[in-house]
Amino acid sequence: MMSSDLVPEKLMRSYITSVVSFAATNKGVHPDTLDFTSRRQTAEKILVYQTYRWLMVMAAMLVCLAHGSNDVANAIAPLIVVSTVYDRNERIPYYMGATGISVGLICLGYIVMETVGKKVVKLDFVKGFCAQFATAICVICGSILKIPLSTTHCMVGALFGIIIANKMDFVKRAYGIDPHAPTDATNKNSIAKS
Repeated sequence: MMSSDLVPEKLMRSYITSVVSFAATNKGVHPDTLDFTSRRQTAEKILVYQTYRWLMVMAAMLVCLAHGSNDVANAIAPLIVVSTVYDRNERIPYYMGATGISVGLICLGYIVMETVGKKVVKLDFVKGFCAQFATAICVICGSILKIPLSTTHCMVGALFGIIIANKMDFVKRAYGIDPHAPTDATNKNSIAKS
């Protein structure tokens, strides 16, 4: 007979075994070579990243809401004024703004997304969530306070905040990087001098 307090441990072991087996086979490591502690740590990392993956999707939807509330409103405000002055249908500028942002995203948006996500700073799910959430909060607060803001400028500011945070020792320790290890630039300078 098993006691009821052992069931969660068995469930955890089976879950960890299945997650680590999947992750290890994708990286070419045989799962049986890992002990239980390293399996658990690997499973926890995967669980954290999967959680932040969905949080980042939700934060991106929040950025879309913020973008629509501020940037699109800034773009179509003159059209609304003109349509009001000439007693035209006031919905047409909204349709034009929604169409314009959709077509722009479909046609050219991938270029900006690639530049921001890969060339400005290399993002993972945790950093991406932080940048998206900070941008969304900043732009939504600007909309509430009736301050016209650029979502792109807020996003680049959030990314530079991530770059600055990556240079701090406690952040490097949290990511498991030796804070006193030489960087690539330091290695290149030492190689060039010798």
